[in-house]
Amino acid sequence: KPVFVYKMIARGTVEEKIQRLQREKSALASGVLDGRTSGDWKLRDEDLQALFAPLPAAPKKTRK
Repeated sequence: KPVFVYKMIARGTVEEKIQRLQREKSALASGVLDGRTSGDWKLRDEDLQALFAPLPAAPKKTRK
């Protein structure tokens, strides 16, 4: 039987940032292996700042 795998990632989380970087790195690796890349493949300052930026505060749960 076919199996379907879904990756559930919430917005504004570290996981979302990591997934974006993984996609970019995968595209970079494909380009390098296929010879389709220029020399401009280093992480930009914006990439590093986005990775280490504080996450938005989660809403506090209240008990009743």
